[in-house]
Amino acid sequence: MKPIKVSLDDSDIITDIVSKHDIIVNTASSDHPGSIQATLEGIQKRVDAGQSTIYLHTSGTGVLGDSADGLKSSDLIFHDDNPEHINANTDDGAIHRQVDLNILRHAKKWHAENGKGKGDTQIRIAVPPLIFGKGSGPFKDYSVQIPSMIRASKALGYPVVHGEGKNITSYVNVLDLAEGYAIILENLRKSGEPKAQSHGDVYVFASSDDEFAFQQVSERIGSLLHKRDVVSSPEPKSIPYDQQVEYGLTMQKKDWDGSKDYQSVGGNARTRAIKLRKLGWKPKRTSVEQVLDSLERDVDLIVKQ
Repeated sequence: MKPIKVSLDDSDIITDIVSKHDIIVNTASSDHPGSIQATLEGIQKRVDAGQSTIYLHTSGTGVLGDSADGLKSSDLIFHDDNPEHINANTDDGAIHRQVDLNILRHAKKWHAENGKGKGDTQIRIAVPPLIFGKGSGPFKDYSVQIPSMIRASKALGYPVVHGEGKNITSYVNVLDLAEGYAIILENLRKSGEPKAQSHGDVYVFASSDDEFAFQQVSERIGSLLHKRDVVSSPEPKSIPYDQQVEYGLTMQKKDWDGSKDYQSVGGNARTRAIKLRKLGWKPKRTSVEQVLDSLERDVDLIVKQ
């Protein structure tokens, strides 16, 4: 392995690196248009040279989430083997979506060119849900959504919840997710699975089958913080909009010229990972209780910080 340290704004370097490699995985950013465009231009160079390429991009279920404000659940569930349903029920102004659409446009072009002496270009977009657990890598080993709730709760002096926390999310443990990426890449390399039935059939979900409502997380955070004398009461309280934004629990649409804010802990985002399971993916850390048990480590980490 040869690490090369670059900025996401180093477009020429990214394009050059991508053009020299047949497998590209983006886990750096789902929302940096420049670096992703540079990646696509690097792949285009490979296509023009008749070289085959696998590109696995990381999006997220924020692209599918609604704006429930924590006040209601939803019966809408997305299955990754039904791309027509996904595209019909996805707001083009949602977070991640414009980047995803740019990749889809390129996938359509390269799909038409495959088999015409221009190599075989396989594009897939991984869509992880809420991620929990301790990562095994050498750098940052915790995720975003739940630690942001803990950070806000500590700063404000009460356990926070968006609205009433009735909204439902899918989730995945970070180690199970890493295994899922490995399975996708290995199968694409060997057999082209999961096969794309059309140029738009690129989404691959990675969620456990169980789900939770955010109220459950807020209550466990409240209990843990109260035991540590960080908050005076374990009872969650609704966090106002300006503080949702301040602590990253709501991201404003102006940040990506979107049509709606992204409610990271206030919206419903329910997915089913059909494709990965057909490839033999068997996540091991799947119960809601495992998610809740993992919060003790997150609480201690954030409080210490």
